[in-house]
Amino acid sequence: MIYIVSGDGPRCGSTMMMRALEAGGLELAYDVACDEAVESEICELPLPVQLREGFPGPEYAGKVLKVWCPPWGSLTHLIPGEYKVIWMGRPAEARWQSIVKFHSESPMGMMVDGAFLEVAYLKDMAVQAGKFVVQNREDMEVSEMSYEDVLKEPLAVFKELVEIGWPIDPVKASKIVDPSRRNF
Repeated sequence: MIYIVSGDGPRCGSTMMMRALEAGGLELAYDVACDEAVESEICELPLPVQLREGFPGPEYAGKVLKVWCPPWGSLTHLIPGEYKVIWMGRPAEARWQSIVKFHSESPMGMMVDGAFLEVAYLKDMAVQAGKFVVQNREDMEVSEMSYEDVLKEPLAVFKELVEIGWPIDPVKASKIVDPSRRNF
């Protein structure tokens, strides 16, 4: 079994979920160099790794990966296997507000204009198309989780994951969730 965290796109709560699953006892596989460069964000494995033939291989069995749908990543193209997927959902407006805040506080800043918002809308449409593909793959068991629900009732969310076969300690996982770190 390979465990995957994905979702509606950046700023959907995927890093929070990854950290909680790690605290709950699962091992993560991610891009450590990116994680160090982007201040506490858990980055997915580099796209060249994700796009290589046979990804993900047996070295990822029992681990948690962050894998996005196109245009962000390769989730719709994973080799046949056994997957449990957590799909983190967060309303688009809240995610994009968080993205703007996150990047505007970075040293490089971010310019937000009509073109940016149009591209954001198109990317969201592509992700939703990818979500449809993932939900209809027979080898992927997809569990949708609301970012807001995880913040409000983390223990209930992680107990639900245990009930459907995620091998985690729900108490340890729930202690990682910190609503004060909410980004936006």
